[in-house]
Amino acid sequence: MDNIYNISSDNFKILESKLFESEKELQNLTIKYPELLSLLSQSESPPVLISDEVRISTGRIDNFLVDNEAIPILIEVKERSNIELKRKVVGQLLDYASTISNDLIEMNFEEEIISSCRKHSFDEIEVLNNLYQNYEKEEFWEIFSKNLKNNRFKLVVLADKFYPSTERIIQYLNQETQNTNFIGLELMKFEINENTVIVPKLIGSTYFSSNSKLSSKSLNDENVFLEQISANKVSSSLDLIDRLDEWAVEKQLHFKYNDGKTATRQYRFDNDKNTLLCSTTSKGEISFRLGELNKILSTEEYEDLFTFLETTFGNTIFAKAKDEEAGPQFASILVSNITRTELNKLLDKFEGFFEL
Repeated sequence: MDNIYNISSDNFKILESKLFESEKELQNLTIKYPELLSLLSQSESPPVLISDEVRISTGRIDNFLVDNEAIPILIEVKERSNIELKRKVVGQLLDYASTISNDLIEMNFEEEIISSCRKHSFDEIEVLNNLYQNYEKEEFWEIFSKNLKNNRFKLVVLADKFYPSTERIIQYLNQETQNTNFIGLELMKFEINENTVIVPKLIGSTYFSSNSKLSSKSLNDENVFLEQISANKVSSSLDLIDRLDEWAVEKQLHFKYNDGKTATRQYRFDNDKNTLLCSTTSKGEISFRLGELNKILSTEEYEDLFTFLETTFGNTIFAKAKDEEAGPQFASILVSNITRTELNKLLDKFEGFFEL
């Protein structure tokens, strides 16, 4: 979800999500208002902060929490502009999880909770009473210690906007691990007049269809694609490429990668012919094989698409085949030169043509 709608008696307004100014702002917001993390808990009570900025041998955990089922929760906060959100953040969390049980063996967790409550002006008695809803105090911390020892965690990436690649990695790891639960929590910020509205969104277990499951090779191919985008200095195009990715996942297209000199991500239909709809390239382009589309679209639909590309995107580059009479066989658009509205119009065209 990218927008929410503000409807008054005489006004209808689309509100676009705003990014947070810094990771610290995002982190502090969830500490001040722990209810924003309620989706991480299976009960009505939000998780409880044990401590923030916890130093361990492999780094520093942004937020270390526990829910009232005595499950440890490690949160790494990443703002959208941080390139680590694409890949490194999952590795960071795994690194923390690998050493935390040994590193924090001497920590008195209840005392840390009390200290955090006083630091952030919470009622420590109320917080602890809510925490011990299901177990007596001694039993609770015994279960918590066993969970730490057995690597039974919730590892959470907290962000204001996720890259589809990060979402898919989280989903893949959830399918491949037993005790550890990988979760993405997206907090989208909207502004209405002078008020701020926060909409939490959970990324995890049911977000992707079976067509979108990633193999280890797919994860590596995606990394190559993202590395080339970064090397080509076209990261500014990622926002619109991500919009295309989100749409493709929603419509149950699947991805295929070519990792040549210019890496490409192809968007294909899950049909007998594995039909290619379009591709994005590590040069920051959206490309179309018009020759292939011409075979599956009616003459009227193809002419409509061709005219749309030619008139809507002034920077469209058409390439002809050797047979001039066959007409243009390829088209490419620099993503940096188009708007989100124009991309959405293109996706609407695709939905109409292919009844998606």
